[in-house]
Amino acid sequence: MIASLSLERNDAAVRNVAFLPYLVGFFFAFRLFSVLLSVHFVGTGPQVGAAASLAVNFILFGVVAFNSLGPASRTFASFMQVTSFRWVIVFLGFSGASLIWSSTASLPAATAYWCAMFCDTAMVIMLLRLASIELTSAALMRGYVWGTCTMAAIAWCLPAQSDLRLGDEDFLGPNQIGWACAFAFFLAQYLMRNGERGWAIPTAFLAMTLLRSLSKTTIVAFVLGQAVLLAMDRSISRRAKIGLVCAALAIVAAFWSLLSAYYDIYTNAGNQSETLTGRIGIWAY
Repeated sequence: MIASLSLERNDAAVRNVAFLPYLVGFFFAFRLFSVLLSVHFVGTGPQVGAAASLAVNFILFGVVAFNSLGPASRTFASFMQVTSFRWVIVFLGFSGASLIWSSTASLPAATAYWCAMFCDTAMVIMLLRLASIELTSAALMRGYVWGTCTMAAIAWCLPAQSDLRLGDEDFLGPNQIGWACAFAFFLAQYLMRNGERGWAIPTAFLAMTLLRSLSKTTIVAFVLGQAVLLAMDRSISRRAKIGLVCAALAIVAAFWSLLSAYYDIYTNAGNQSETLTGRIGIWAY
């Protein structure tokens, strides 16, 4: 009896610890949709949507900061021993200092966005101080994956753009959808590698949304990244790897008519093919 009550309390504590990181991760992904939601569903201007996203960002930071008051499992100094964390601090410091000499349309707006980025980093650090790093990071990843799936589901309901790509021409570009889906796919893949189940359908949906976004650079980078992972991951059997490749080819075959139509538009309409060759030239240089 006592043991069962203790287990119930421990389970409740785990759920409470995991909920806030999950909420933060969900917000990190879903806020890409904030301006489009404000304009098309609420009927306000894009500035209101951007301001609302920043406001939620700062409110969430305050909630996390309040929740982190008191003793913690680890100190901020312990994070400084991690090389990647020191690079994060360098990036934040340099980007913040760059506001001094940068020419921007609105310096207060640029400062507000930098503060939001600082709050994002601080929220993750404070969450990692409170509990197990594995538990917290996994909850952050789950929240981001489901937030991206929610955004992707809404994007599928939007009318296609003039060039057949997914998204909105003014407030939610296909590249934004593409890189969010690709990043969420990698996070879900990590969770599956850690033994979590139930991610097959979300990852398939994210992969299809990435392809449907027709975000060319993101798709190429995603395919190369997956090729490296499949080649180096010894825990996946050869049969499973062949099955994954066949599934990817089946998805491409299902979207082949769309890909062909997009290729015709891309090569014949406007100067998109010229901008592509221009970008390739810049990358090569």
